[in-house]
Amino acid sequence: MKTIFNTCVKVESQEQADILKHICVENNLPVSNNKNSFVLSKRYKNLFHFEAFLFESFSIGWYLVKDLKDKNIVLESEWLELLKHHQCTE
Repeated sequence: MKTIFNTCVKVESQEQADILKHICVENNLPVSNNKNSFVLSKRYKNLFHFEAFLFESFSIGWYLVKDLKDKNIVLESEWLELLKHHQCTE
């Protein structure tokens, strides 16, 4: 079963990353304290094939597609629906 904790979202822009961070903070979700969390780095963008918002740690991570083979990759809108369900079950 997909949850907010076992899915990830492809992040296309810094604006999207900022919005996702705000959503996590507003919903009292644990947010990584790493200074690079939620930062899309142009320096590394060409080195990796996938930018993912990994919800286990609620931070931006740089992962190769092969490293995400066991993850449930969902659209941002799907994750927001999962968040609504998570809030209903707390």
